[in-house]
Amino acid sequence: MHVDSTSYKNYTFKTYSIESIPAQIEKLLDLKDHFPKNMRIYLTLIELSQLSQQIEAAQKVQKVGCIPVMHLPARLIKDTDELCSILEQYKSAGISDLLLLGGNPKTPIGSFMSVSELLKTGAFHNKGFKTIAIAGHPEGNAEMEKSFLHTHENFIQILKDKISLIREIGCEPQIVTQFLFDIKTLITWAKELRSNGIDVPIHPGIAGPASIKSLIKFSLLCGVGASINFLKKQALNISQLLIDYNPDNMMQGLVDEMSSYPDTNIGAPHFFVFGGFKKLFTWIEKTSTISTHDSSS
Repeated sequence: MHVDSTSYKNYTFKTYSIESIPAQIEKLLDLKDHFPKNMRIYLTLIELSQLSQQIEAAQKVQKVGCIPVMHLPARLIKDTDELCSILEQYKSAGISDLLLLGGNPKTPIGSFMSVSELLKTGAFHNKGFKTIAIAGHPEGNAEMEKSFLHTHENFIQILKDKISLIREIGCEPQIVTQFLFDIKTLITWAKELRSNGIDVPIHPGIAGPASIKSLIKFSLLCGVGASINFLKKQALNISQLLIDYNPDNMMQGLVDEMSSYPDTNIGAPHFFVFGGFKKLFTWIEKTSTISTHDSSS
């Protein structure tokens, strides 16, 4: 079982996770002296034709002692047979951790529209998986609301149903959120989940250092909600466009909120790298919100 090593006493995170496309994994691993042992590295899967590249990247991650977490988007998968084939390939490669997503295609390639449909196939049983993460959207998911006509209450129940299905498989459920720039929204959402009986670890998505222009581009692509308004306000200030955004205020706000809400189930942050790995690790080595002295705990 993955143990989240968040220190509430000192309000510093002793570990974190990071997201990478498989094609960039060599650049990331070249910097292995700058990140913690056993770091979880999430590997994206944009098209199913990239599956072998994703698995090769995972094996490289394992060789340096880190833990690969495989993105698996439901709407890319044709049918249960193809799903079983993918999972067998993961099993053969020693993969133990997954992140299940609906995926970017609005129209599914095959018979799966949602993560719940994947979990109900029975294909995940007896594959040796330890954790299965699902996506969280503290600011809502406008595209899903438009497509499925889900209400806010429906989303809570859908999360609970997914978590129940993951536990039935015998895996540890986790939630990884989309990146956002409003900590109060995250904390309010986390409290709401907990009040509704959802007590699994929530790993908040944090955008790493990058230009405001880059963040706006990725926010629009990813469908980030209210955070786009924050970025647009920054873009109105011409001088701000010349300075890289960094997560100082986000991370300090996170530990401040946690100090007033110590019963939170918020776990280690998950970094989205929009400005390059070096920028991210340089910032991490300077921040007081992440401890780099005892990363093996």
